[in-house]
Amino acid sequence: MVELSSQPGVLMCSENCDLTTSQGCTLAGMSCQLGITAADTAYTLCAPSGALVQQEICATNEDCAPAFVCLPTTANDNRCFHWCAVGGAACPVAGDVCTGLEVTMGVPLVIGSTTYGVCNPG
Repeated sequence: MVELSSQPGVLMCSENCDLTTSQGCTLAGMSCQLGITAADTAYTLCAPSGALVQQEICATNEDCAPAFVCLPTTANDNRCFHWCAVGGAACPVAGDVCTGLEVTMGVPLVIGSTTYGVCNPG
């Protein structure tokens, strides 16, 4: 449950899914994705997914395969990155390193008890 900042006291249900595996999203063509409220509260939801994987150029999260997210890069483009749990299992590609993400400057991306990041080339 996530409290809506525009309506204090009003709660929104969100899907309890795993960003790193998309477990919890049962409909075909859907994957677990990140949502962030106006109050910078992170939550998960199931949304349409595509087929692009690690380092492929994307426009939105819907372009990336399950367990991937579309993020801006220093090369001024957007690319798909594999989700990972900081301190959890290794990234699926040998040599990649799990780099923690932040919801806002200095605030790690934590949902439940898991700190999330993305796999970057090592």
